[in-house]
Amino acid sequence: MFSGRNQGIPASVSNAIRSFQDRLPGDFPELDELGRRYGSARCAIHAEAGQRMKAALRAGKPIGLATAIDAGKQEACRTFDLPGRLFNAIRCDLLGMTRSKQEKATHDLADIVAKISAKNGHLGRETARFEALPEQARSRKAARKVTRGRLAVERLEGRARELATLAEDPHPPICFGSRHLFTAGNFLSANRYASHGEWRRDWREARASEVFFLGSGDEPGGNRTCRATIRRLRIEDWIAERDGERRRLVLEGSGDDRGSRSFRHGISLRGDTDREEMLRRMAEADDGFVSCVDLSLALTAEKKVSDPSEDQPERMRTIPPEHLTLRGLILPHGHAEWLDALRGAEIQARAGQVWQRETAALIQAGRLAVSAARQAHNDGLAEAKRKSPEQLFRAERMAIRKQAEKSGSAISYRFTKDHFGWRVFVCVTQAFVDPAFIAARGVLGVDFNQDHLAVVETDALGNFLSYARIELPLRGRTSGQRSAAMHDACHALILLAFHLAKPLVIEALDFARKKRSLADASPAAARRLSSLAYAAFHHTLRAHARLRGVAVEDVSPAWTSIQGAVAHATDLGLSVHGAAALVIARRRLGIVESSPDSAKKVLLGGRVVWLDVVREAQWSCGKDRPDDWHLWAKAIKAERAAHRRNRTTGRKRRAMARARRDLDLDRAFFDGLPFAGPGGNPGETRRAAMTGAVQRSAA
Repeated sequence: MFSGRNQGIPASVSNAIRSFQDRLPGDFPELDELGRRYGSARCAIHAEAGQRMKAALRAGKPIGLATAIDAGKQEACRTFDLPGRLFNAIRCDLLGMTRSKQEKATHDLADIVAKISAKNGHLGRETARFEALPEQARSRKAARKVTRGRLAVERLEGRARELATLAEDPHPPICFGSRHLFTAGNFLSANRYASHGEWRRDWREARASEVFFLGSGDEPGGNRTCRATIRRLRIEDWIAERDGERRRLVLEGSGDDRGSRSFRHGISLRGDTDREEMLRRMAEADDGFVSCVDLSLALTAEKKVSDPSEDQPERMRTIPPEHLTLRGLILPHGHAEWLDALRGAEIQARAGQVWQRETAALIQAGRLAVSAARQAHNDGLAEAKRKSPEQLFRAERMAIRKQAEKSGSAISYRFTKDHFGWRVFVCVTQAFVDPAFIAARGVLGVDFNQDHLAVVETDALGNFLSYARIELPLRGRTSGQRSAAMHDACHALILLAFHLAKPLVIEALDFARKKRSLADASPAAARRLSSLAYAAFHHTLRAHARLRGVAVEDVSPAWTSIQGAVAHATDLGLSVHGAAALVIARRRLGIVESSPDSAKKVLLGGRVVWLDVVREAQWSCGKDRPDDWHLWAKAIKAERAAHRRNRTTGRKRRAMARARRDLDLDRAFFDGLPFAGPGGNPGETRRAAMTGAVQRSAA
């Protein structure tokens, strides 16, 4: 997996779930019908589970959500005509939504508590200031400000109580179809709905826009209800199927009229450049053949109906479920990983099934006894709780089945519908080797900023080698655009680290506490903090690094910008962000930055200024004095404040420009007069007076 360029050695192996997607061409009424039944079943199962939990609580025997859902499995499968595996998928969805609601409520509760603490402190100061005023000096505005602060604290406390209840609720309310669309039903005209029926149509489509097929490790192909079959055919035949709409969903058993027409043009997929490049690589590697995947989706449950005969009046006949087949799927990204997962799941599932059958046969024949640990545990139980030999064998077989499931690889499929049609998401489990952090050739330090990444390369001793800037425009963009820009920047950074064979070092930043106080910050500071998505950058960078086998570690962000501006920026000709990246890299290498003993040139906002700090007498010199980076931070802050006070603002510059323009017009007028005064040019004294007026207006 690792080439000679990789800087790490295998330290540990971890599994990660990767998702790949593709859009399905055309309309699929059968899949629409399945989505409606799936959405209705999910809503009904969630509501009935809540009723069972309330009834059990009233009876004094409370049960969990998973137990309440499992109690209605047979009834739900029979009512909505769904396979058992689809019910398990709904169960997985509901449990995941419940955990998501509870975790979000817990996170929001922490934010609300922090806001309440900040508001109480601010309110206490305002109240003390108001009460310190004399009675006749207390204005209505000041009293209104205190009252509004108290009301704000009361609203936050009420919201905190609601969130605390929601975080502890085992059956929280879930709005299927999105709460935003549900609220739009109360404001039809504002959301461009002509009637309530039009909104209801969108609401029902939103609730029926998803189907999830849960995979399992002990099933062929990793999934029983959505079986995948690998098909190898020539690339000309695949494109002919695509152009002739042969990849649409068709009823299984309706016949296979596959044909091929002559292929007289190159690989052109109407702008799908990623798929074109992937197809070229596959065709070159397999002598003009490509491997596509056919998906067979189970639409209904398997049914047993009565089929009596003369000799067997109670005979039952099994009706197989209806299926839909999606032909010729080739994912634009991750198709090779999908094929590898399918082949591995097929091999593991077959081996697991053989092992399970052989072991069960040995147990049934009495040649393999129940495990000694299970038998000893059963013997230690009370007489009323002991299991019979048949129950012990059944438990042993269940343990064998679970072991077989662990040995296989599950592949799950999720189909979602939007305004453009259906999409399929393929979820596979992939093993990755996490490389060890080895800095024998140096490291790359990365400083994250709101519009770019500053990257500095060092050697093993921490010496500066090179600097790079990777653009990261996030401000003023949508969430999708920010995500795309983040992935592009992380991809470029990981490629740089991979080719240089050096690990990455980043800061362990957390802006969550600062973002909680956005309401009290200035608009400019609020915009800067809102655009800093460090958590998303951290997650995206580690995901890309895992794919390439690049080691990533983080260090403390304390004083990195101050140390870089003072110690390295002017000496090496770096920007403040580049110098901070150098400090980050050196910190991981164990190098401690020492503060200067005397005045130092410091780079501040494109200006180079001389700065010095006032130290205590006993620490003015000597090697044993502590680092005083906090004093340098105060000096830099004071210098920036003084520069802001003394600089010419935009309003002053515009006033001076208007005054100069008026002065130039007056000069042209007076210079053009045909007569001169007794002292020469009559405009001379007027021009001097106007110059003084310009200076006074600019001031």
